[in-house]
Amino acid sequence: MTDMPLVSIIIDNYNYGHLIAETIDSALAQTYPNIEVIVVDDGSTDNSREVIARYGDRVIPVFKENGGQCSAFNVGFAASHGDIIALLDSDDVWDPEKIALMVDIFQRYPEVGWVGHKLTITDAKLNSLGYTFPDLLPNGPVPPDPHLHLERMVRVTVSGLLFRRSAGERAFPIPYESGTWRTCADVYLMSMFAIEGIWGYTLDESLGLYRQHPGQEFAQPGAIARRVERDAVISEALAEIWTRRKGRRFSSTTVYKHRLVASALTGHAILSGERWRLLAGGIRSVVDLVRPHPRLAVRQGLGIAIAFAFPHWWTRRVFRRFGTQFTPQPAATS
Repeated sequence: MTDMPLVSIIIDNYNYGHLIAETIDSALAQTYPNIEVIVVDDGSTDNSREVIARYGDRVIPVFKENGGQCSAFNVGFAASHGDIIALLDSDDVWDPEKIALMVDIFQRYPEVGWVGHKLTITDAKLNSLGYTFPDLLPNGPVPPDPHLHLERMVRVTVSGLLFRRSAGERAFPIPYESGTWRTCADVYLMSMFAIEGIWGYTLDESLGLYRQHPGQEFAQPGAIARRVERDAVISEALAEIWTRRKGRRFSSTTVYKHRLVASALTGHAILSGERWRLLAGGIRSVVDLVRPHPRLAVRQGLGIAIAFAFPHWWTRRVFRRFGTQFTPQPAATS
């Protein structure tokens, strides 16, 4: 890597014409000088393309039919030229020094293939809600441990993820066609990096703003159960990928923890047969985790117990920090 490697910033957008200018401005305002800004519009039907066109040759516009976040990043990666790739959702914004700090980490740790950092959660007007996502990140290298990814212990958002082109070439394209990976590019990419034996690095510092607003797919109160179930589907898909690629069975306790919560939110009685079935599956997955990660197994086992006995408390605790409220549905009587 040169002293001043080119950084490709890939912005994905769909119908955020009222927000994307702030996002593009934050990318162009980076103190690090050697960047290219690629804006992929994923078939927007609002004024997004007009807003993008105003930037002229300061950005590289790519217009495509709608296919979802991951398809947009596939196209953006193919159009990029940088040694380092940085992803940015079109409703988030970055601190001006972010890229400079991230390039410094890549140069100091040549063995690291990806870097992640926290973002500050804000309302629609970018006022801080007093939280970051994730809450905490260890400062330092992250090993390519399958269980850390399957149990979702390694978490950054799309707008907090950067990676070397050499790592991206081993992970792209993202298989978005099935629908499972229409979104969640960050989860897929970090897991694929780990499967390929690529180390990461996380920084316990917020370098941008993660905007919460009504236009997001899972922002509404009624969408919480779908959001939790989506996380379970993603964890299940990751376990299948690891099993297929490594030739031995992997499981994830997160699948059962999230489905226990989702089942309660959608009206299943706390002691219903479905919830007992999920509890049994969760216990088996915890047992599988004991040998490689005994402490993590204890932690995840406790999480499953709480999700079984107190699902509404678990959900309030998790979603409160994202400014989302919900009304639990009454338990089914049959």
